[in-house]
Amino acid sequence: VVCFQVRPPGVPPSDVSAEELAAFQEELLLRVQESGEAVPSNTTLTDGRTCMRVAISNHRTNDEDVERFVEVLMGLARELAREPAAWRAAQA
Repeated sequence: VVCFQVRPPGVPPSDVSAEELAAFQEELLLRVQESGEAVPSNTTLTDGRTCMRVAISNHRTNDEDVERFVEVLMGLARELAREPAAWRAAQA
């Protein structure tokens, strides 16, 4: 099980509030799920951060599967970063 956050690519960390980062995580999670490529879940860590959670338990999962997940995840993250209204306004 791995919990992680994806920061909006190309956006300086100082330009993203904690609320915006949480909204980015939630929208990115939905887009990954809707792509049909993977079904990660979300979780909130004890410090309050919203993260994506990936549990790889299928014995047939291989390196190519994980690499494909990362490609899809980052491609969708780049698209979402170019749509700030989808995550910046989500918490407004």
